[in-house]
Amino acid sequence: MSELPAGMSMPNADRAVVTERKVVGYLLNEEHPDGRPKSAFFGSCGFHPRNWDLLAGALREHAITATVAKVTRTVYGVGILSSAGCPPLVGAPRSW
Repeated sequence: MSELPAGMSMPNADRAVVTERKVVGYLLNEEHPDGRPKSAFFGSCGFHPRNWDLLAGALREHAITATVAKVTRTVYGVGILSSAGCPPLVGAPRSW
């Protein structure tokens, strides 16, 4: 994958897949060694395992609307980071 310039839209964002396993088992798992900090962050945004589908929807929407801030390479592949805070709860008021 070639480097993406900052400010560019995320490629293929409309095809993003966010599974229950990834959300509940990793992103919202307080016991996962790598997911624990992510769980704390998303929990502070109002996301919890019982409403995992709301986080999945917010992440899919975020992929479409956010812009690239940084591209990283890890043992898992290419990571595309955006410079955004908490994704809004889909269907919830945007100011809390």
